[in-house]
Amino acid sequence: MAYADHQMKKEKYSPDVHVGRAKKLNLFPHEEIPCTTTLYNYIDLGLMETKNIDQHLKIRRKTNKSRNRRNKKIFGDLIEKRPDMVDKRECFGALSRREHVWNMYPYH
Repeated sequence: MAYADHQMKKEKYSPDVHVGRAKKLNLFPHEEIPCTTTLYNYIDLGLMETKNIDQHLKIRRKTNKSRNRRNKKIFGDLIEKRPDMVDKRECFGALSRREHVWNMYPYH
């Protein structure tokens, strides 16, 4: 970890470059080299001397903030509150054909 801190703070290496370089040059046994994600997590948790401010690209990135929708759609009634005739499944759709025609043309 001290070697990783030195590489990231003094040499300005990113955690990804540090991990790749350590694996390529066989600086440590393969089991002792953490993955890139682990190094980033250690930095975020404060387990290393390197901070996010030391990584020039990480502080430039915009984080996606979750926004609350002000006018969220309010959907209709619950399915439990639907009429009983729908549960009987006697006709296709919400109304039978005759009821549908009479509702479309109430003056006939």
